[in-house]
Amino acid sequence: MNALIIPVHHVKFNWLYMLLQSIPLSEVDRLDFDIVLLVSNEKEKIQIYRAIQHLLPSHLRYIKFFDVQLYIEKVLLDELVLERYLKNTDRCIVNLKKFIGLFWTKDHYE
Repeated sequence: MNALIIPVHHVKFNWLYMLLQSIPLSEVDRLDFDIVLLVSNEKEKIQIYRAIQHLLPSHLRYIKFFDVQLYIEKVLLDELVLERYLKNTDRCIVNLKKFIGLFWTKDHYE
């Protein structure tokens, strides 16, 4: 199985909304890939989930969420990476989110 991995941030939700809205409802159940949203943390996951639930409820069941902070805490077990991520040291959160998402993806998708 393949996936479309999308790093998201609640401030830029409008971009995600436009992307999801561009998938016709008649086609969304025939996608040959998962849509995986890389969210920063549980709070952001809830915000984005609720926004999608309100604006595009029919698309929600086709979307998976990946909580980057939780993955660092529970799987990577790397306190230095977690500290840098939480403090956004050197504005690293953008790149960490992407690379950690790719690292996770290699074990779950083609």
